[in-house]
Parts: sequence; structure tokens; C-alpha cells
Amino acid sequence: MIAGKPQLLHIQAPLCCVVEAKLGAVTDNNNIAQCIAEMYAAQLFNEQKQTPMSAVHGIVTSGFDWLFMRLQQQKVEQHPNIYSIAQLSELLGALQQIIDYYPPLR
Repeated sequence: MIAGKPQLLHIQAPLCCVVEAKLGAVTDNNNIAQCIAEMYAAQLFNEQKQTPMSAVHGIVTSGFDWLFMRLQQQKVEQHPNIYSIAQLSELLGALQQIIDYYPPLR
């Protein structure tokens, strides 16, 4: 889980959930479902803590392949590309887009 406030001992405002792909398959329905469940839980957590976010992002990764998703309201969007660690600049760019999506939290 990636949160919006660094250097805290407890979770505040989750922005992104990261799921390890079991058996290396980022497109496996079980891995995607787990990530969606974690994004939904993060969305509920944010609302309960009065820090609602316009979206919560999710990543399913084997460490080599990376699949990106976003939960916005009640709709899940899956990025059409699966990034490989061999495409490091594109992968880092996708991660940077997630970071840039959110305003700094105070």
C-alpha cells in the first residue's frame, strides 16, 4: 500500500494498493479481484477518515510484469498495457503518473 503521508507509523489516506501476482500471472482473475477488493477497502478507509480521494489506484505485479488499475467511485478501469521491467522508463512513468494524480496531503 502506498499512502499520501510519508514517515507515519500508521496508515493515512491510501492512494495505491499493490498486489503480488501469484504464479506470475498479472492477468489472473484472482489477482485482479484481490486488487479491486484492496482498492475498495482503501476507498472506504479514506472516506471513514474524512480524506476521500477522487480515485484509488491498484497495481498487480509479478515483479517483472505490471498491470495498473484505478477505482473511481464504483468503476474500475484497467490500463490496456501491461508494463514489463524491461520497459523501465515506461514503467517508472506510469508510477509517476499515479504520484502526480494526487495533490500533496497535509
